[in-house]
Amino acid sequence: MEEQIGPVVSALVKMDPHTNESRGFGFVTFVNKTDFEKALSLANQEFCIDERKILINNANRDKPHVATPGVCKLN
Repeated sequence: MEEQIGPVVSALVKMDPHTNESRGFGFVTFVNKTDFEKALSLANQEFCIDERKILINNANRDKPHVATPGVCKLN
């Protein structure tokens, strides 16, 4: 990806905590906004990694996120 777009600061694939398999999405942080905009322009093209089509869009929330309460196990 860096050859086509630009340097990446970080990349994170979200994993299912129960199965430890990919949830099918992730997040990439680019060095600058120009590289991010290049990535968005690829959204209109076929972009593949390891023969899997990659969809590129901007991560955002329509409404504020409410934390899901977890299970607290005290010893």
